[in-house]
Amino acid sequence: MRIFLLLLMLCGFQVFAERLPSVTDLTGTLTTEEQTALTQQLQTLEQQNHFLVAVLVTPTTGGKNIKLAASLRYGVYHWKPVGEKRYGEGILILVVWPEGLASMKIGHGLEEMLPPEQAAQIVRYHMQPEFEKNNLFAGLTGGIESIAQFTHIKANLSPLDALANHLFANPQRSLLCLAWTLLMIVAIVVLWRFASRPRRGIWMISMITPMVWFFSFQDDVIIRRVSVVWVMTLTY
Repeated sequence: MRIFLLLLMLCGFQVFAERLPSVTDLTGTLTTEEQTALTQQLQTLEQQNHFLVAVLVTPTTGGKNIKLAASLRYGVYHWKPVGEKRYGEGILILVVWPEGLASMKIGHGLEEMLPPEQAAQIVRYHMQPEFEKNNLFAGLTGGIESIAQFTHIKANLSPLDALANHLFANPQRSLLCLAWTLLMIVAIVVLWRFASRPRRGIWMISMITPMVWFFSFQDDVIIRRVSVVWVMTLTY
């Protein structure tokens, strides 16, 4: 059965697509208990965020680039609309094991909820480190949890709330942002205390800060978007 599924995936056939489970391990690495736990985690995500996520673990991509392979495998799944929002798309997490390579294919209807750049960050920071420890289950669990958190934040929180949650989850970035913010506060205090016309200087510093964030974190979707909102707020 496992060989049949592998051939089906490699060929890209859409036959029997509806029968594919949300977690498919063609390598036999995940235990039955781990597959059950991942399936339950995906079901919770589906109920809360109203879209489907599927996991495919395969020993090979058939010689294809992993991003291309993820796009091809994406079409094998039957993505049904979920809930009131009715996204007719889904997210496929493709993992090549034991190489530890991973990629996500985001359906077009969900790219606003989870931009490809953010998906790449989830793979890099929340999945890849566990894969390097030879822990497939932990990497998948972390990736699914990050997808759930990010899409929930994107749908329900304001830009500043989203930034706060994002920085809390990424301390290496929060330290840089905190350092620059403290420097900005010190500069504003100095201007207010000693400058004859402090308001113009304070406005300029307030404009410079989001611009620095925007260009310093070019791979971080949330920080860049908050920076844009910040600048737009100051200019109107």
